[in-house]
Amino acid sequence: MILPIIPGIPILVAGVAILGTDHPIVRPFARRFEQLRQRYTKSQSKDEGEESNKS
Repeated sequence: MILPIIPGIPILVAGVAILGTDHPIVRPFARRFEQLRQRYTKSQSKDEGEESNKS
């Protein structure tokens, strides 16, 4: 089921690269991706802080 999706991912990324992040179609997804990235990096920094306190 997921196999047909895998080849489409690079094509989607290439399309976004061509359009740019300021395009009206891409803008909502770019904002969402940025929020997810910030949440992920915030959780990673918390994990690293806890590990350094254990040492």
